[in-house]
Amino acid sequence: MTKQTTRQMTLGNPAGKIILFTIPLLIGNLFQQFHSIADTFIIGRILGVHALAAVGSTGSVFFLVFGFVIGVSSGASMITAQRFGAQDEMGVRRSVVASVWICLAFSVLLSIIAIPFSRTALELMRTPADIIDDAHSFLVVVCIGMVVFTTFFFLANVLRALGDSKTPLIFLIIASILNIAINCLLILGFRMGVHAAAWGTVLAQSLSSLLYLLYIKRKVPILHMRREDWQINKEDIVIHLRVALPIGIQMSVITIGAVMIQFALNGLGSLAVAAFTTATRVEQMMMMPLHSFGAAIGTYAAQNYGARKIGRISKGVFQCGLIMVSIAAVGSIVSIFFGYQLATIFIGRDATEVLLMAQYYLRINGMFFVVVGFLFLFRSVIQGLGKGVAALSSGLMELFMRLFAAFVLVRMLAFTGIVWAGPIAWVGAAIPIIVVYVITMRKMTRE
Repeated sequence: MTKQTTRQMTLGNPAGKIILFTIPLLIGNLFQQFHSIADTFIIGRILGVHALAAVGSTGSVFFLVFGFVIGVSSGASMITAQRFGAQDEMGVRRSVVASVWICLAFSVLLSIIAIPFSRTALELMRTPADIIDDAHSFLVVVCIGMVVFTTFFFLANVLRALGDSKTPLIFLIIASILNIAINCLLILGFRMGVHAAAWGTVLAQSLSSLLYLLYIKRKVPILHMRREDWQINKEDIVIHLRVALPIGIQMSVITIGAVMIQFALNGLGSLAVAAFTTATRVEQMMMMPLHSFGAAIGTYAAQNYGARKIGRISKGVFQCGLIMVSIAAVGSIVSIFFGYQLATIFIGRDATEVLLMAQYYLRINGMFFVVVGFLFLFRSVIQGLGKGVAALSSGLMELFMRLFAAFVLVRMLAFTGIVWAGPIAWVGAAIPIIVVYVITMRKMTRE
């Protein structure tokens, strides 16, 4: 088993292993933010506001479909991590092959379904008539590239399952730079329209996926497949689906909740939409480290579960929990006391009403960042342990709370209902997942 490109998280200081794994994830999240800003600048400045609005209007539909595939890929990779932790090299290869067949099947199936219904979905989302044609052309290209997107994220998840978070960061940076360069070429050089931005992403991730495969061939011998490895093993397919399918559904369920909140928000007027958009951008910056540590603890838990080091899982969860509580506390202080100033980064100081609404949102939501930290922590651990259905139950509770906020609180409290949607969803989702974690750990300890 190569020491160069993989990392066993079953040995050494848990906190140290988790932090080293998290740093590249955090840098990657920051770089994705930069990439998003660069794409927004290119589309908005060159193609105009309508083009930017067209691209933005596809986000909910895209993530509803693609979020499912990401969840399936992430869930399947937990089995890979478990087998890597158990030092079962043949099991790792069989896991990767089973995951390939599952992710390929779902990505092709969803593409076939999504392409003919993409315009209908945009109409249901009340996409304005002056941008729906551009939005539709963009979404069709994205759906065509579903297999490419799935491949790119799947390869990243496989390497992370083997304890390597640095290499996916490198290929993410390569893909982002290629994407920006290709977008400039297609939009500036060839004067293509909105769909060029989608083709830029497809081409960039296609090239990066090829580089991924070349890297694996040269540097990751544990993933060098033999002919017999590619045979479909029904038992492995079922094992992976039990974990991957609930996590995929959970991702889509969470997206549905966000769509419903956006739907309710749109009825409150442009000032409320602007305040919410501004506040959530600041909120995402505060939560980025929590997301990264959550992803790290999931891989850590999976590897140690495979190695049957149950006590080490508890120790890692405790240490990671302390780190996440500290990060959440800092984020809360910043959001509560400096939310107004941070909001001015995204909107001018003359928009006083919008800034005050954004400040109110950040003050209320900032008080619950510790709850978010616990939610990410325990949900990721449960996923790492292969308890996909338990993680899904938490996601369903989160959806129920957001639906309650969208259809009850917003009618009663207007923008205040939107403000409280996040906190009640986080609390509602965190309580059952913490209970599941405690019960699961006690059961595994006894066994």
